[in-house]
Amino acid sequence: MSFRGKQHSDDTRAKISAAMRGRKKSPQHVAKVASSLRGFRHSDEARKNMSAGQKGILHSDDTRAKISASLRGRPRKRKAANEILSAPA
Repeated sequence: MSFRGKQHSDDTRAKISAAMRGRKKSPQHVAKVASSLRGFRHSDEARKNMSAGQKGILHSDDTRAKISASLRGRPRKRKAANEILSAPA
């Protein structure tokens, strides 16, 4: 008998979550997952959908200040730095 097409109840999901919480993954497992994802690229369609999903999201002034503070002092990407340097003043 297969569980396919069925869903765990909320109670069962909570039990599974509690049982898995705090469990460390072995270095071999982490390396295996990392190697399987290395070189992965989203398709153009997926990138377009992700971009569309982010459009229209407005951050509050407080959130914008937090984002700005967290990025301050971090080196810029080469492309962004070149655009800033080549922009007419």
